[in-house]
Amino acid sequence: ANLPPDVLGTAVTNITFDDGETAFRLYKLSGSQVNREPQHALAVEFVNGPTLIGYDLPDTLSRGETIPLTLHWQIPADHSFLPTQLTYAQVRLMDDRGRGWGTNGPLFAYPPAGWQSDDRFSQQIALDIPAGLPPGPIYLRFDLSDNEGQLVEFAGAGAENRAGPFLVHSR
Repeated sequence: ANLPPDVLGTAVTNITFDDGETAFRLYKLSGSQVNREPQHALAVEFVNGPTLIGYDLPDTLSRGETIPLTLHWQIPADHSFLPTQLTYAQVRLMDDRGRGWGTNGPLFAYPPAGWQSDDRFSQQIALDIPAGLPPGPIYLRFDLSDNEGQLVEFAGAGAENRAGPFLVHSR
């Protein structure tokens, strides 16, 4: 969001690129600013990544629209095993036959170099709902990938990395 810095909190640390340019600015926030619960809770754990603890999604989904999807993440208490490479959050629309109908895979908004135990962060993704999406239930599939495009494995047997079903309306 493009909010004034005094609404966000107090800037405490700049995280820079290798050339010294500011990549991100960390803010110290109050508990009420940080502890917002996601609309839809999840627990998608990745072997080498943060845990997806939930998402926010508009109430109505329509073909041919771009929707804001907010993903809520939490860094594990022991994050020493996590890679420090660039990480991408991937969200894919899937039909009930497992076919993909659109994907978005942006770089994490909070770079791994700044991760601390139990940190929470949110990332908003613009997700396109294709106009040609067929009728029927649709699911959101969540993945992480590294900077070479390799998917990060899920933790635990039978781990679920999707949400839904959702109904998509025609416009």
